[in-house]
Amino acid sequence: APAPAPAPAPAAGPARPGLWRQASEKVHTPIPTIPSRFDELQEMTEAQLERLLKDDVALRAHMMSMPAVESMRALRDDMRVSNKDAAMANLGREEEMQTLHAEVLALHNMLREAYRDYDDRVRQLMQEHATEDAAVFAKLRNAVADAERESEELAQSFVDGDTDPATFIREFIPKRELYHARRAKLCKVSGRSV
Repeated sequence: APAPAPAPAPAAGPARPGLWRQASEKVHTPIPTIPSRFDELQEMTEAQLERLLKDDVALRAHMMSMPAVESMRALRDDMRVSNKDAAMANLGREEEMQTLHAEVLALHNMLREAYRDYDDRVRQLMQEHATEDAAVFAKLRNAVADAERESEELAQSFVDGDTDPATFIREFIPKRELYHARRAKLCKVSGRSV
């Protein structure tokens, strides 16, 4: 049987989502059932069967005329035509597929670049916050040391007799409370217990 003319190539254009589905719906290959017995051989005489066993040419000719073999050959020919049509259709869409591949590749590169930019910005923000946290921690540590020094100086002044008891009681307790409050905050920030 002469092969049908190849299908015309579709015009290149925007991607059509249903295109592949349409092509796959056209191709349906029915698989013939495998016979459980060959009636043609059952009806032959013993002499005819002997001839088939001894004569390869006669066996081949008889086999090719059997309906099961003919249907398999027809199926094979249909599949060849179908495969050729599918290949021609695929070749007709080659330019479209190359364009889509280039677009996907460009989008992939853009995504990779955006991800790198995102990573760089996150890293930069973390460094900025780490620097700010370190500066706040240092200021708080200095404030704790200052509050402790001031309260200790007032206590030493009282012990030395330079400060009267009323002034000591009025000033020492607030200074010591300030020291303990700052120390508790420093311990909380640094993760240590008071």
